[in-house]
Amino acid sequence: MFLADRREHMPAVVQPALDQGAVVISDRTYISSVAYQGARGIDPSLILARNLEVALEPDLVLLLELDPETALDRVGSRGAARHHFEEPGCLERVAELFSRLEQLGVRRLCRVHA
Repeated sequence: MFLADRREHMPAVVQPALDQGAVVISDRTYISSVAYQGARGIDPSLILARNLEVALEPDLVLLLELDPETALDRVGSRGAARHHFEEPGCLERVAELFSRLEQLGVRRLCRVHA
């Protein structure tokens, strides 16, 4: 579903904005899909390759990093139930994949440690 959304969104919204000279800022793009879907057992290299077939490669990727323990503390302070992807094991797998983004082929990555 993420891939289908990007296949539609890129030519309909992002490319026309770029063609008009706009700066486009996106959050949680296909790079997040690489980590979160990869943590669920899908090959992260395949996720990246398929997304790069339909999505534009960003000029800059800012990755705001937070260790899983601190993230879980913040989730707990919300007072709401956790989502399935907010469990310790899942967040550790996600963090591990985010740590390997350059090895997977993500370029222009700037890490910001929180």
